[in-house]
Amino acid sequence: MPIMRWKQAVPGLVAVGLITGCATASLSKRGGQVLPLATAPGPECKNLGTVIGSGGGIFGGAYISNENLVQYALNDAMNKTAARGGTHFFAHAPSLGGGDGTTTTATLMAIAYKCPPGTYGSTEAQAAPEAANDGTVQAQAAPTEGSSQSFLSNCPALEGESTRERALRCKKLFKEREEGAE
Repeated sequence: MPIMRWKQAVPGLVAVGLITGCATASLSKRGGQVLPLATAPGPECKNLGTVIGSGGGIFGGAYISNENLVQYALNDAMNKTAARGGTHFFAHAPSLGGGDGTTTTATLMAIAYKCPPGTYGSTEAQAAPEAANDGTVQAQAAPTEGSSQSFLSNCPALEGESTRERALRCKKLFKEREEGAE
């Protein structure tokens, strides 16, 4: 009889593992200090690049409300911003995905920024880099002198600005900076 019980328990254990195995990001201590921005910040903030937050999954996402899926994606984006040393992020509208009539995932694209203390509601505590579990500090690779960066790298979009308008504005600023450096 013990073998029969084991065989009956396996499908249930597999189902529980699949449902609970879906990544639902909880907010880390540093992630909780990251502040959202309504618009892209000014030049005093350093653009740390794009972060993608995701919540849900193929199996468990169908059992989680859309609001919670978006919250998990938001938490993931905030945690990733904090891991890069960011203090703020500017998020685009979330995308919901799924199949067979159910929403199973939420994805949120955001731009991470590191803003000086006292700007956009940031504090001194946000300026400290996040420590890893072993006590070491996670450093981000800084661009080197010879690295190729786009003129868009440190030029955030302005509210209501189209991609083309941003590209033209940023290219002009980039050229002005290059000419001023010579």
